[in-house]
Amino acid sequence: MLADSVEAAVRSVEEITPKKIEQMVNYITDSKIKDGQLNEACITLKEINAVRQSLIDGLISIYHSSFHILELNLKLPEARIDM
Repeated sequence: MLADSVEAAVRSVEEITPKKIEQMVNYITDSKIKDGQLNEACITLKEINAVRQSLIDGLISIYHSSFHILELNLKLPEARIDM
């Protein structure tokens, strides 16, 4: 549930950065907890935080090449690379 929600949300972000990924993962995870969607799950907050960090690390590694392209576009607007 968390992975699907986070992955879909991150895909919808136009200019993705590691900071945006971290913010999205934290926001969605916190929302699920506040909404009570994890009340029946046999998982501790410590385990949720481990899952949260794993999602952040995984998504940052997946989108790593996008960060480089975004960085190039910001530095060299005349050499813009469209994705």
